[in-house]
Parts: sequence; C-alpha cells; structure tokens
Amino acid sequence: MAKQFFVDIDLQGNRLLNSGFQQLAAAPATPFAGQLYEDISALPSVLKRWNGAAWLALDNAPTNGFTLKGAIDASTNPAFPAAPSNGDTYLISVGGTVGGTVVEVGDILYRLNGGWTVVQNNLQAASQAQAGYIRIATQIETNTGTDDATAVSPLKLATFFTTQSTARKGFALITGDGVTSSFVLTHTLATQDLIAQLRGVTSQQVVEADITMTSATSVTVGFAAPPAAGLQYRLTLVG
Repeated sequence: MAKQFFVDIDLQGNRLLNSGFQQLAAAPATPFAGQLYEDISALPSVLKRWNGAAWLALDNAPTNGFTLKGAIDASTNPAFPAAPSNGDTYLISVGGTVGGTVVEVGDILYRLNGGWTVVQNNLQAASQAQAGYIRIATQIETNTGTDDATAVSPLKLATFFTTQSTARKGFALITGDGVTSSFVLTHTLATQDLIAQLRGVTSQQVVEADITMTSATSVTVGFAAPPAAGLQYRLTLVG
C-alpha cells in the first residue's frame, strides 16, 4: 500500500533516485499546479504537467501529431489562434504578422507544448523580385552569358575574364627586309572587329601605318617605304 504524506518532503538538495511518475489512463480529477503524471491512455505514453489551467505535454512531440486547422491571412495582423491544442498547424496564405511575429507566404504556425513555432516553408527559386534559393552557374554557363537564372561565383567570373583576355588578343611580329612594304598577318580571333596598335620592338614607340582588317583571320599592314632590313615592329590586336 502506498504510504501517504500530509506534509511537503524537503530532500535538502539530495537527489531522488530510482523514482517514477504515477501512470494513469485518465488525468487526475482535481489537479494542483505543478502536478505531474504519465498519461498511458495511448502509446507511446506522455508525461504531463498541470499549469493551473490545462495539462501540458512535456515530451518533445505533441500528443496528437500535426492537425491542419486552416490558413491564416497575416496581412490583417491577427493574434495567434485562440484555445489551441498541441499539434495545431496553420498555413500562412498572405504574409504579414501573427501575434506580432513576422511571417511570409508558405510559413507554417505549429503549436507545441504551450507555445507557437514558426516553420519557414516558403523557399523558392530566387528572381529579381523574390528572394530565395539559386544555383551556382557552371563555367560554360558563365562563359556563354545567356543564362539569367543562375549566380556567378567570383572564381568563375575571374576565370572568364582571364580566358577572354587571352582568347581575344593577338600578336604578330613584322621584320623588315628593305624590300617588302606590305605585310599580311594571320590571326585566330575570327572577327574584323579589332583594335590594332603597331609599335617598334626596339624603341617601344607607337607608330602609324596603313592597317586594314583584310578578313576575319588576316590583317594587312602597309608602309609608305619598306622597313629597313632587321627592323622589327610588333602588331597587337584586341577583339
């Protein structure tokens, strides 16, 4: 038979070892604030505490799982739903605030152990008008420059400019022989939209000559008089 106590028991800071909670299939009829018991009316059993107004489940999971109660238009700044039960779940249909908490479309309000939890559930693809998730572009996509739905990393952007800087430049060396006054130089830039500059190799001085973009792969450099034998000029092309 259980021994009854009619006074509080003060353990003076000592631990209560090998103890357990009373197991009941129904809640005590006349509970007092702070009273605990293990509810075994359904499995798994749940530890509950009387807060002076209601029994609160102390386990990590609610006793009745998720119960979808409906949608909430938060644009009107409503209060949290009244008289909730553990597991009550609401979907935010219009962004705003609920009970002073900022929420967005797609967020979920979830009731757990006497409090409300906001679960962010509105992640979507980012756009110019909407924040969200986005994929990092591949190097090919970065180089092509036609994809407007991915993000470019600093490394891929630097690689692109380095590659372009190399690919869109051409160099050619002209060596005078005292006879030839027109030089046809080939390149691989595949365009006639080029900027050309001619300078002396020894003097490094920019000089002027007749430069014609003959084709997408060749440039003709003409001099009024043939350059002296051994005199060299460097032609730089930028596309």
